[in-house]
Amino acid sequence: MNASLNESKRKMDAFNAEKYQREVENHKALLKIADNTKGINELISLVRQGNDINKEAFALLQEMQTIMTAQSPEEAETIFHEVMGKATQAKENIDTLQSLIGYGKMLGKIIFPESTFFD
Repeated sequence: MNASLNESKRKMDAFNAEKYQREVENHKALLKIADNTKGINELISLVRQGNDINKEAFALLQEMQTIMTAQSPEEAETIFHEVMGKATQAKENIDTLQSLIGYGKMLGKIIFPESTFFD
């Protein structure tokens, strides 16, 4: 009978040790999750700012397309400079500005291939 009680106590101790280990691991996992998610509000804010910048850049791209309606190279150049002024005021990042410049020059060159401004 003593052997049976000892075996039961050993099994109960093993079970409690495993249970404690699982609880420790769960606690560590929860701490990691809390640590990984503490910057989530900042991340959401950055995504929202990125969306606003993308909307603004898209509006500028649409406006740049009005180069195709220009009646002369001079009018196309004026449109180009106006949009670039807005882009500069909007403080877009350098990549967006470079893309916008390239897009505007491409449109100008397609519509007015004889103009040297869009080279």
